Amino acid sequence: MSEVRKTVLVVGSTGSIGHLVVEEAVRQGYVVRALVRTPSRGRKFPDQVEVVSGDVTRPETLTAAVSGVDAIVFTLGSDGKGKAGAEAIDYGGVRNVLTALSLQKPRIVLMTSIGVPRLETAV
Repeated sequence: MSEVRKTVLVVGSTGSIGHLVVEEAVRQGYVVRALVRTPSRGRKFPDQVEVVSGDVTRPETLTAAVSGVDAIVFTLGSDGKGKAGAEAIDYGGVRNVLTALSLQKPRIVLMTSIGVPRLETAV
């Protein structure tokens, strides 16, 4: 009897943490789906990674990404774009992905550095 593999969506997959999450999830045998804004950036992933185009600030682009997932790992970040970036991407992006789930109830992991000051501004 074959084991059903779980599907993990990585949001923020092309970032510094996200690509490590993708690699580890593949290594552990998950079916990995990587959400990317720019399809060409998905070429760096192993062939078994399903690359799905979408933008967390545009909810209408997220339906295919969340369809049938068992888990979502959020590693997205506004990358220093200030309060507006945090509201649109860090908070709004998570909200938009969760809204796109509709009635689905996957496991959620949220990695964030919201509120962590940069070293040069903290001193």
